[in-house]
Amino acid sequence: MLQLLLLFVAVYATVASAAVLNTTQLTARAPIVFPSGWQTLIPCAVDTPDRVLRSVVIKQLSDNTVSRCMALCDSLGYNYAGLEYSNECHCGRGVVKGAGQVASSECNMACAGDETQSCGGSWRMQLYYTQSTVSKNPTIPSGWAVSAACAVDVGDRVLKDDYFITLEKNTPALCMTTCGAKGYSYAGVEYTNECHCGSGLAGSLQSVDASECYMNCAGDSTLDCGGPWRIQVYKASPGASGYTVPDPDDYGVVHDYDFHLHLHDNHVNFDIDIETRDNDDHYDVFLFVLVIVVHKSQQHIQHDLD
Repeated sequence: MLQLLLLFVAVYATVASAAVLNTTQLTARAPIVFPSGWQTLIPCAVDTPDRVLRSVVIKQLSDNTVSRCMALCDSLGYNYAGLEYSNECHCGRGVVKGAGQVASSECNMACAGDETQSCGGSWRMQLYYTQSTVSKNPTIPSGWAVSAACAVDVGDRVLKDDYFITLEKNTPALCMTTCGAKGYSYAGVEYTNECHCGSGLAGSLQSVDASECYMNCAGDSTLDCGGPWRIQVYKASPGASGYTVPDPDDYGVVHDYDFHLHLHDNHVNFDIDIETRDNDDHYDVFLFVLVIVVHKSQQHIQHDLD
């Protein structure tokens, strides 16, 4: 009985010693070596099942450290990095509004790759960011230009005569060439795989911060393709690469013809109003034809013959 008691005391002392050692490791944290351009955003934030980082990619690293996670996110084209639950490295394109901050002591789990560093906790994340790392600039076909880096889309759509396509490999460049080939002068990418084509703007664009267009393109995860009701808008100029000037009869054309006949004693006025409208332009053509008809009664004709 005494031997069992002594064994229990020995085991308890070992566990207690290990606990104290682990606490010491976390409180005496080694300084972090930040990759160029990176800095702390929130020392310890609350994560949720919906995730605090936008467009997040989560990697589990057996050798996870703060600097290693930042370097990984940087190489993938993300400008936000978060460490959680020892071995989790989260990369994202933005932080949700209202991300809650808690005491740094709640991010108390040692990094899987370095026990002298902390790497978040259970639903607790250390957040870092850089302004120098952004997603790659999309390739813009010749003759196209950015109309709005990020704008609010609405149920009625911001593009006039909106033509919507879902593209499995959607990118801004693919969307622009697709819209241009169909004769549209505006293109917009939204919600990862949506490509919107239009003949113009339905109204004024409400621009928002570019960070709200944070969703990865379906065809290239390093590019942004809008967000929920957020659209990146591009405009083509005449002669733009892939842009075909539409025939007015292709879409949305109305022709109005008005004929007016005015009878007078010795002449007839005949005029035509021709109105052609398409989605971009409005043409009015007025044609006036004066036809002079000399009327002579039968008596006058007979008189002339005599």
